[in-house]
Amino acid sequence: MSKTKDRTAGEVAAYLRNFIKGVGGDWDWDDFESVPITNPDLDRIRREAAMAGPPGADLAKLTLLLDQAEQLSRQGI
Repeated sequence: MSKTKDRTAGEVAAYLRNFIKGVGGDWDWDDFESVPITNPDLDRIRREAAMAGPPGADLAKLTLLLDQAEQLSRQGI
């Protein structure tokens, strides 16, 4: 069994977008930040987002990470 999750850049962007907008399920952010992602570029975004997330979320940093995830999504990652 893999210790990482295969997520697309679009899925990562959706987690970030939902958190920034304050929508999504109660455990969505916990699931996102606690499960490593197979793709190293996306996992870097996840790790940085986890540091910028709650408590005291840095929405500016999360928005920058969202932009990075969206760019990767446009590249088909």
